[in-house]
Amino acid sequence: MSGGELQQLQGAEQKLLSALQAAEQVVELLSSGARQAQLEELCARFLADVQDSQVALLQLAERHQQPLPFQNNDYRARLQLLAARKQAAAAEAQTAGAQQH
Repeated sequence: MSGGELQQLQGAEQKLLSALQAAEQVVELLSSGARQAQLEELCARFLADVQDSQVALLQLAERHQQPLPFQNNDYRARLQLLAARKQAAAAEAQTAGAQQH
């Protein structure tokens, strides 16, 4: 595994840990009667972190041509679409930044 792949794997691990922390905070807030906005923000963070880590792991698995569990499930296609959207958004941001200069 290359250094870049190791960094990508560590990033996925950090995202999963962040998602677990968000889930823990949601449970605590639910028990204390928190505001809806706080819960929605934490749930959105949880979902984003899990999706980011899944995309990273999917990309690593594809590079090594390793089959993933539930490979025939449509969830894989949705993750690939999410990865493509993120790449497109990054390219658009880079283009917008270049046009401003």
